[in-house]
Amino acid sequence: MEGETLINEVALATGLPVEWVKIELKKLIYEQGLKIETLNLSHLRIILADYLQDTLIKAKKEMDLHQL
Repeated sequence: MEGETLINEVALATGLPVEWVKIELKKLIYEQGLKIETLNLSHLRIILADYLQDTLIKAKKEMDLHQL
């Protein structure tokens, strides 16, 4: 599975609004300099791992700010 099919499957599996997830995934893909047509599961794993790490770092910074 790759490309648009992969994006659709992931978006559906999240349980979140599908169109919103697809837009967010496509932004992340383009930010990594990848093309949707050549996207594979390995690429998507890396993209989502980076996204999760960035999200957790931002959340920690916000928590630290509120604890001061």
